[in-house]
Amino acid sequence: MANAQYNMTYYGNARAFYESRIIGEGGFWSIDSSFQTPLSNMTTALKYYNLALGAASTDEQKAKCQYLLAKCQRNEWYNQNINLHDSWVTKNENQADFIAWDGFKALKQYSNTKYYSEVLKECGYFNTYIQKAH
Repeated sequence: MANAQYNMTYYGNARAFYESRIIGEGGFWSIDSSFQTPLSNMTTALKYYNLALGAASTDEQKAKCQYLLAKCQRNEWYNQNINLHDSWVTKNENQADFIAWDGFKALKQYSNTKYYSEVLKECGYFNTYIQKAH
């Protein structure tokens, strides 16, 4: 459920869901403003990723949930700090160049998992976090 909710947002991979003649074509800034908040909101995805984390029984499952929660936390930060209408121009010029999301902090405790290793290889942002943490 969490993945479905995430993927239906602008940050997910279901572009066909919102890039259409009805909602708007050509990227986020061309989407009708009445649809922008629902399509960028992470509340429902966060709810279900947290439920999945609570039900997770292995470190692999917990690691995956923490990483997916971090992605939602990042997107919520974008929603509050980036002007999505203006091609990702920051609203605050004094913003931090790096933020350690809570999901990244929690993911560190699962460094013994295969999933952690995959995230470390694939996610440059997480890799930067780990480098700065040492």
